[in-house]
Amino acid sequence: MLALVASSMGCPVAAPVAGDWGWVECDSVDPYADADGDGYELADGDCDDADPSINPGADEPCDGPDNNCDAWVDEVLACGE
Repeated sequence: MLALVASSMGCPVAAPVAGDWGWVECDSVDPYADADGDGYELADGDCDDADPSINPGADEPCDGPDNNCDAWVDEVLACGE
């Protein structure tokens, strides 16, 4: 559950630190860095800054992850369902 909360906050899953009152804080995460070089930062809505194929400008193929960071995985229209 901690990874899910941290991921939804834009924090890399490997970096969450439990803070007071159960809040999850990011330890040493720069939301303006572009770690994967895809042209999008966490602050721009990049939901996986470790994978350059996942960013807000990506296409959404039917492959499992949320490639375009819109909180929908394999949208119905994109997958022909």
